[in-house]
Amino acid sequence: MPARKPTLEEIEAAKKKLGRPELPIDWSLLDHLLLAGCSIAECSTHFNLTAERLGERIHKQYGMYSNEYSHILRSKGDSLIRSAQMKKALSGDNTMLVWLGKNKLAQRDTPETQTVTEDTLKQFNALMAQFQSVQNAKKEEASSE
Repeated sequence: MPARKPTLEEIEAAKKKLGRPELPIDWSLLDHLLLAGCSIAECSTHFNLTAERLGERIHKQYGMYSNEYSHILRSKGDSLIRSAQMKKALSGDNTMLVWLGKNKLAQRDTPETQTVTEDTLKQFNALMAQFQSVQNAKKEEASSE
């Protein structure tokens, strides 16, 4: 009797038995690290994996690439920080209000002053003289017509 061909499931099961067992990943710790802004490379050291292997495990677990997964969690972490800052500012923390005004709204304590050097003033006056001569020439042209 001919030998039966193994099914795809049997082949996959046999592959899993070969080699080292997978190192465990604490997915909640990974999420926390990514929320805090850590890179995949930084996170991988917590699980004794390479960044590439962690990326493969993320893809296997969540069905998305590691850069997409980390971007989603990093953005969520950023929004949580912004929300906490806004809450603190609106609760009456003047320091946080000033900080948010300066960083989010580009507000400043004092207007910026600009100093004009003597050389810049000379260049400006020369440019204005050229402009005046062009205007005078156009007036002469218009009056001669």
